[in-house]
Amino acid sequence: MKIYAQLFTFRQKGDYSDFYDFTEDMVFPYFEPVITLIETIETLIFHE
Repeated sequence: MKIYAQLFTFRQKGDYSDFYDFTEDMVFPYFEPVITLIETIETLIFHE
């Protein structure tokens, strides 16, 4: 759930902080873990 907590924090900062910019260095490391998270959620929803 650590990845989900970080994504939530990013979302909050992006939505509610004035002039908050994300850099590629900040978000790129999350691409693969997020893909895995989405695949896991889809598996739980559609195959169980």
